Amino acid sequence: MFKCAVCGSPVSAASDRCLTCGADVGAPNVRAAADPSEASALEARFQSALARAGANGTTKEIDHLKNAMARTSAVVNCDLPFLRDFVTRPTTLYANYHRGVLAEVRKAAEADRDRDRVIADAVLFGSYSGAINMAALSLTDTGLSSYGPYSMKLRDLAVASRASLLDENSYTFVSNHRLTVGTPIPLGHRSTWKDRAILAVAKLADFITIGMDELSFRDVLLRDSGARGTDSFIEVHIFGTFDREAIESVCGPKLKQRSRDRAIWEVVKEHLTALGKSFREL
Repeated sequence: MFKCAVCGSPVSAASDRCLTCGADVGAPNVRAAADPSEASALEARFQSALARAGANGTTKEIDHLKNAMARTSAVVNCDLPFLRDFVTRPTTLYANYHRGVLAEVRKAAEADRDRDRVIADAVLFGSYSGAINMAALSLTDTGLSSYGPYSMKLRDLAVASRASLLDENSYTFVSNHRLTVGTPIPLGHRSTWKDRAILAVAKLADFITIGMDELSFRDVLLRDSGARGTDSFIEVHIFGTFDREAIESVCGPKLKQRSRDRAIWEVVKEHLTALGKSFREL
């Protein structure tokens, strides 16, 4: 059992604080990803990927891939109304699906999807699933359009100490591995933020061919199909909420001058500029 470094008391796997002395013991998802058994299994997958790359003649490309993956960012997508509220109101905090439903500020999904989402998150995170916010790992400033046309690229410092990663969509992962009550989570598929490049190489090495460069790596890392069931990406799990200061940049579609949403987008851009955040129109 994990123990507090300050007072030595046992710490719950679901807690980020020691309940004896109040010391910060780190985000529980990060501790889980950093567990020696998890890290060892990931390293084994990584070394196996390097060996296959050597046999395939793609060692140079894999080295470039690893370097590129160390420059990736967490990107969260949303719709324009949410982006407006998030950027223009300093008190607004980002809330995940669970918190939104519990706070009665959004409706639950259809019964099957709601149940599946709750079960998948509970299997992976247990009682702290409500504190986990999802993002996609990206080499660019864009994420998954199936979650909304506007991408918020988050600052590295906003996620580095509290983010872990899973090498695919969490619902897909739980489904593919047939995880349920009492089933252990397969090792080697999670990483800490600092080891995201190792996780990416372990997952993507077999898709890398001779001559590929960073432009090609972008599409291999994150395939934005426009549909959640067919998107392919590495999922970032951020413990706790965040505010607009966590944003590094925003990317969204260029709207027609007479578009109904054009005025809203102009307001968002004005606030981003005032906050010192960059934006880009596609």
